Amino acid sequence: MSLPRELVLWIGIAVVCLGGLLLVAVAVNQSLSEKRRFRERVARVVGNPGPAPVKPRETSNTGSASQQRERDRSFIDPLLGRLLGRELMPRWLTRANRIAMLAAGGLVGWIVFAIIRFLGDLPALVAAPAAIIGGWLAFRAVFTFFQRREETRFLEGFPESMGIFVRMVRAGLPVPEAIRTVGMEGPHAVADVFKRMSDRLAIGDPMPDVLLDASKRLEIPEFRFFVVAVNIQRETGGNLAATLDNLADIIRKRRTARQRALALMSEVKASIGILTALPFIVGAFLWFQNPGYISVLFTTQRGRFVLFCAIVLLTTGLTVMQLLIKRTLRSA
Repeated sequence: MSLPRELVLWIGIAVVCLGGLLLVAVAVNQSLSEKRRFRERVARVVGNPGPAPVKPRETSNTGSASQQRERDRSFIDPLLGRLLGRELMPRWLTRANRIAMLAAGGLVGWIVFAIIRFLGDLPALVAAPAAIIGGWLAFRAVFTFFQRREETRFLEGFPESMGIFVRMVRAGLPVPEAIRTVGMEGPHAVADVFKRMSDRLAIGDPMPDVLLDASKRLEIPEFRFFVVAVNIQRETGGNLAATLDNLADIIRKRRTARQRALALMSEVKASIGILTALPFIVGAFLWFQNPGYISVLFTTQRGRFVLFCAIVLLTTGLTVMQLLIKRTLRSA
């Protein structure tokens, strides 16, 4: 007995949706597992940070404004941390960045719900979870964009800052003084991080806690190497200047390799952009040439279903290509 054509279409779109969601879930789980294992290794090397000492609160107007910002962050950051799977939120994440992340998540979630509910004609019980997952992925994507932008700025000046740090150590200055010097003379993106560490060291916070907290907020592998090298040298001794000099050379080589990989991937990204825009360009051309021919996709139930299938397949293909690009860049 042959199955009805519409039932076959429903089964096919269900398999595609479940496959896409499973692929995204596996990729996210693998990424979170890698980050968790790396944090555990770093914690074993540098030691678990103890409770931070209680600091007196300032009573000035400037202190009140800073306390208000800290209260806002303490209220919002735990929620954002749960959504992103992070322990600590980075300091560079401004209020505008938070608003952009939440707005992107809500907008994409609503678009996904509308596409599944009205184009696919699927029940709300199917559209609502898909909208939540889509909004969460958009939220993470915007955060990843901001993080990569800040990481690029940091890595542009980090080798130069490492050179300043190495010269200070070779001159006989202690590590806290070298951190303070980098915070004063280093590039802007790096100087902000080192200045915060210097301020915490000045009020008596332990150095392992300060370094580990900064590495958790940044989540940049090159800076984690620096943290591990400094903490191991403090516990076991050794030539810190030579170690950090080699580390600076490795960071420069990693940056060169990453830029080369990005240059090689530019052709692939251009191809992805052309393939993505081609259906929309052809659809717009047909709409202006013969509106009645293309309007079937919007005026009939079967046409809307075909349009929904095309959107799902296009989204799945883009997701797979982006995952392949990210894996290639990560291994570079």
